Amino acid sequence: LIKREGVDIVFALDISRSMLVEDVAPSRLLKSIQILSKTIDELVSDRLGLIVYAGQAYPLMPLSFDYSMAKLLIKTIDTDLISSQGTDISSAILLADSFFDDEERSKMLFIISDGEDHEGNYKIEVDGLSQNDIVICSINVGTDAGGPIPIKSGNNVIYKKNKEGDVVISKANSKTLKSIASSTNGRFIKTKETNEAIDFIFNNVKGLDKTLQEEEVYSDYEDQFQWFLVFALFFILIDLILTQKKINFMREIIKK
Repeated sequence: LIKREGVDIVFALDISRSMLVEDVAPSRLLKSIQILSKTIDELVSDRLGLIVYAGQAYPLMPLSFDYSMAKLLIKTIDTDLISSQGTDISSAILLADSFFDDEERSKMLFIISDGEDHEGNYKIEVDGLSQNDIVICSINVGTDAGGPIPIKSGNNVIYKKNKEGDVVISKANSKTLKSIASSTNGRFIKTKETNEAIDFIFNNVKGLDKTLQEEEVYSDYEDQFQWFLVFALFFILIDLILTQKKINFMREIIKK
């Protein structure tokens, strides 16, 4: 048994197509994945859960101490994971609520998004989280100037256009993300810097009460040397046979 003192953290990552905008290098989505990856590298004793959302929310990993699996899973994230486009943040909040299965542990939900096109029907879900003592902090990735939304077309890249044929400019929107965070006594940050976002995450986690939890860890050893042992025994046997033949040969010479 390993005893860990920590909290429960769920990350909900926006993977709508507006997250492909490159106003934050290399793009809003890749910057968000980088933030997630480097945050996981620094986790020690907190349970981690992952959600991705666009027009609906999708559970990527339930709460777990398996940071290696989390690192593998975030490498699979792209905007094609969810076919339903849009940005239904309420479904992400509702799904996150179902992740938290221990009433005694401190709970925090981090939403990472550009904030664009967030649907306004999230208040009921946020009120539910408040009653369950779940704190929401939000990270707004993107710029006010924004940029066009790239769409792959074969080997070419085109940009999303509106009905009039004009290129759509996606701008980061802080309003909804600020509102959600303040409703649960959480905090908000708008940034395009990885380290600033990571500091924001851990500064908020530090303020939570830590709970001690026991985790069973099993060691499964896999034998790797069977074939080497077989070869070694084979050559030892050959050596014994040859040695015996040499001894018999020397005895025959001595007799003569």
